[in-house]
Amino acid sequence: MSTPIPAPPELPPLSKPAAAKQRIKLAPKMDVEFLGRTYVTMLWLGAVWTACAWAVTQSGRATASFAGGLLLGALLLKSQEIFVRKVVAPRANGVAGKRDLIARVPIALLLPVKYLAVGLALGVLIERDWLHPIAFAVGFLSVQIVIVSKVVGRFAANALRQPNQEKESQDSKQNTEYCR
Repeated sequence: MSTPIPAPPELPPLSKPAAAKQRIKLAPKMDVEFLGRTYVTMLWLGAVWTACAWAVTQSGRATASFAGGLLLGALLLKSQEIFVRKVVAPRANGVAGKRDLIARVPIALLLPVKYLAVGLALGVLIERDWLHPIAFAVGFLSVQIVIVSKVVGRFAANALRQPNQEKESQDSKQNTEYCR
C-alpha cells in the first residue's frame, strides 16, 4: 500500500526589491593598471621574501632557487598577459581579420613551446642538483599568493566601500527631499 505524496506548497513570487537585494556582486571590475601594480608588489615582496629566505636558510642555493621561482612566476604571468592581449583579446572584440589571425600563429605556438622549454630547463637544473626544488616551488607559488591577496584585498575594499556609497546616496536623497 502506498500513500500519496502531497504536493509541495506554492511559494509566493519574489517581489522586485527582494530579488534585487539577493543579487551578489562576485568581484569588482579590475582596471587596466591592476597587473602593473601587481608586478610592483611582487618586486617589493619578492625582495623582502628573498632576504627572509636567506635569513632562514643561510643557503645560497636555496635563496637563489627561491628568487628564481619568483622570477619565473612573474615572467610566466607577463607572457600570459602578452598572449591574452595579442591573441585572445582582439578575437573577443570581433576585430581580428584573417591576416591578423595568421600573424598571431607564432605567438600562439610560443605558449606550449615556452612551457616545454621551462620544464626541460627545470629538469636539467634539478638533475644536476643546482636547484633546490622546494625553495623554487615556494618562490613560484609566492607569485600566486600575491595575485590572490591583491584580488581579495580589492574585493574587500569594494565591499567596504559599497555600504558607505549606499548610505551617502540615501543621505543625499533625504537632503534633497528636506530642501524641497
